[in-house]
Amino acid sequence: MQSNAVLCQSCAMPMEKPEQFGTENDGSPNREYCCYCYGNGALLWNGTMEEMVEACTPHVREHFGGDEAARAHLMSIYPTLKRWAK
Repeated sequence: MQSNAVLCQSCAMPMEKPEQFGTENDGSPNREYCCYCYGNGALLWNGTMEEMVEACTPHVREHFGGDEAARAHLMSIYPTLKRWAK
């Protein structure tokens, strides 16, 4: 991940390119959420944090050496993100 990447505050996807950012109702970019989590001014994912971890694990498993390490990493990051912070 490059230093200029912004992390999605729902799934932690690094966002660097305009097309990776979610959109508001007027089509303007939302700088907090990615295109998979936010579109047309609303969150697109209605599941729990744990369900988000399971959905994202396959996309990051190779970066962390397998599913267990990926899940552990995501579970450590997600509670710090705006969407999941208590």
